[in-house]
Parts: sequence; structure tokens; C-alpha cells
Amino acid sequence: FPPGHAPRLAFLGWARGHQGGIPQMAELLARYLALLLAGDRVLPPNYADLALAEAAAETRFFVNSPHLDALVDYPAFMDSVAALVGCKPPPPYLRPLRFLQYYTYPLWPYWYRLVGPGAKPHCLDAVLDRFPLATKGIAMSNPGVALPLLHASPFLLIALLQAALQKLLTLLGLLLYPCLPATHRDLFFKPKHFVLHGNFMRSPRDLLHT
Repeated sequence: FPPGHAPRLAFLGWARGHQGGIPQMAELLARYLALLLAGDRVLPPNYADLALAEAAAETRFFVNSPHLDALVDYPAFMDSVAALVGCKPPPPYLRPLRFLQYYTYPLWPYWYRLVGPGAKPHCLDAVLDRFPLATKGIAMSNPGVALPLLHASPFLLIALLQAALQKLLTLLGLLLYPCLPATHRDLFFKPKHFVLHGNFMRSPRDLLHT
């Protein structure tokens, strides 16, 4: 949003994720802009200051590529915009298989159609049903032949172990927070999700929602 013209004028498609795609990010931004123009959302009055603060955090984090001003962290960026839209998907704790998909599958934009404005949960179900946990690509199998979850491929097991290790390191960082150097206290042991794009960890409970 150029200063003095928000929210009537916006430029989308400039954010470049270090993983993920530009169209997915632009789509979510377009949904937010549509809500602003319709009067269903209000742009924060200090949006320019927030943008500068997030840019400074990105420059500090991506220290080896300070010239890439449009570089963002895809998961953190998507979740931050989804919070503005009101479509951040809740973890499906009561559906064990879907919960595994939530934690191990790519962060496809269909996840952000589960709840909120423009929700189309049937679209998410249709996509995930095409990629069940126990088929070739996720579990070792012949094409079209499903396997029990216990026969899951190393990919699935590694993804689960990596997610668990990251959360343990983050919890360790919370415990050691007072002992860490003040200059880098907000970076130690924290996943990028809680460092970039205005996502903050308020309590260990937040780990269960990422």
C-alpha cells in the first residue's frame, strides 16, 4: 500500500518466498485486499510502521542476502496474512490422519480455504484425498495400492521427527531465554514462523498451532 493511498491502491505479487510460490501469496493478499475494499476489514493505522519493522526483521534474519528486499518466509508470510483474512486453519487434532497431513504435507493454499471468508473445505478435502498418506510417494507401494500407516515411507517418519525436534528446540529456547545474548535473543532456537512477518510466540501453546 503506497503511503497516503491505502487501502484504495495496492501492488500485489512482489513478495518472493524462499520456498513456495508467488501466485499463492498473491492470492491470499488479494483476498485480504477484497475484504478491505468491501469494508469487512480495516487496515491497521500503523501499517507503514509494521511494514518497516517486518522488513528490518527479514534483513536481520536473511543476513546473507540483504539485497533481496522482496524475500519472505513462505509459511510465516502465509500465516500472517491468513490471520488478517481470518482464514488461518486450525490444526485438526481430532482427525489423526488429517493431522499427520497437516504437519507433513506442503503448505498448499488449499489449507487456507478450510475456514473464514471464502471457505471451501470441500476443495481442501478433494486435494488431500488425491494424496493419501498410504499411497506411492508418501508410503512405499505400487501405484494405486494403499498400505497401512505403519508401513509409511522414511519421508513421513523423517518429517515427523523433524517437526518434533524443532518444537523441542523451541521449548528449550523459551527456558533459556533469560540467559541468551540480548542482541540475538529473539532468534535463538525459534523457527522463522515466530521471528518474521509479525508472528509472535506468546506462550508454548502457540507451538501446537504451527
